[in-house]
Amino acid sequence: VTSIDTSSTTNFVDGKSYIVRFTAEDNVGNKTSVNTNPFTVDRSIPTLTDADSGIGIGTREVKEQGNVGNANTYFNGETLKVFGTYTDKAGSTVSGGTEITGSGVTEISYSLTPAEATTAITGSWPTTNGTYSSNLAGFKNGTNILVLSAVDKMGNTSESTTYSVKVDTEAPVISEVNTGLKAVFFKAL
Repeated sequence: VTSIDTSSTTNFVDGKSYIVRFTAEDNVGNKTSVNTNPFTVDRSIPTLTDADSGIGIGTREVKEQGNVGNANTYFNGETLKVFGTYTDKAGSTVSGGTEITGSGVTEISYSLTPAEATTAITGSWPTTNGTYSSNLAGFKNGTNILVLSAVDKMGNTSESTTYSVKVDTEAPVISEVNTGLKAVFFKAL
């Protein structure tokens, strides 16, 4: 436990644990002290791991953001599986080389703007184990914009990852068949 001036929270070091002691003294010198429960400072944002994130339908999953945004990648469904991984301060170290972790990601927030819509569908999925996977309804024919971010227990929010998700649930229409052939008749022998 470190003794620091608690008049400013900037004195608390990110990733370090503290116990704060409060002491009250009356006019005649009687003192009473109380300690807080230990707490760890977490000012760092979580990180979505884009290489392990993606969109899928059924058994068809597209894991890399570049593939999801590829003009040739379309999904045939208005409810798609959204999945991925995240870290909370992975690889951060304090003095002595000890790796620290953040307070823990509690939710993945999303904002889905369906094709041709002006209003986004927003919400979140609870999570605690380093991964997320959920079915998300509301995708429409055309290009949909999906924005994801991870939020930890302290309210720190990761940088957003934006996906351009193309959906095509409409069957093609045959309007005319032109073979370019003239009628040919055969006589059976």
